[in-house]
Amino acid sequence: MSQLGHIEHWETEGGYGFVLAEQTRYFFHITDFEPATPGAVPAIGQAVHFELAHDSGPGRRAVLVRPADGATWRSPSHRPRWGDAPLTPADEVSRAWSNAPPAGRRVKPHAGRAAPASMLLLAFTVGWLLLLVRGISQGRLPSATWPALAALNLLTFLVYAWDKQAARKGRWRIPEKLLHTLALLGGWPSGWAARRLLHHKTLKPGFREAYWGTVLLHCGTVAVLVLHG
Repeated sequence: MSQLGHIEHWETEGGYGFVLAEQTRYFFHITDFEPATPGAVPAIGQAVHFELAHDSGPGRRAVLVRPADGATWRSPSHRPRWGDAPLTPADEVSRAWSNAPPAGRRVKPHAGRAAPASMLLLAFTVGWLLLLVRGISQGRLPSATWPALAALNLLTFLVYAWDKQAARKGRWRIPEKLLHTLALLGGWPSGWAARRLLHHKTLKPGFREAYWGTVLLHCGTVAVLVLHG
């Protein structure tokens, strides 16, 4: 069911913000925003329609956030002075979107923070693959490990993609425990790829910490089986 509210807070660098409706704040991500003009970004004070996501996690999330037709707002950077002529709706819209990036440009959330984590994950991936090659060649891991891991990672990516679509459409969500279980079993590489490519589960600190826990536990288990098995 569509609701009406306005954007109370927006973090351009992080790519997320909050919608306020009837004294209740709802989190939303840049990927949940459907601009009227391609490439436009949300603006504080902007009137929007949105729907609630049926998320299994804590908190409230808005999805399908889109500008309210016919609604106008005043840019927070504009402070009216005595004697100013009243702003027309066209002026207000122009001011509100004056800082929007060029059409086609997307806001990349936490790009600076993602680089070190990506390098660390690359190191884990290389070490993990080397352990798998050694374990299989020495007979400590079954030869079916490669096709099993390939199938598991494909499944993990598809589950993330399903959950992303469910979040956008307000449908039943995949429990986070299942996502972490797939990562723990060996689907963590595609789990990382899905998070980055789909911009999904990238802003939730609790999820990130649990994800890295599954990476460490899985790689540690493989290392023990291969090196001390």
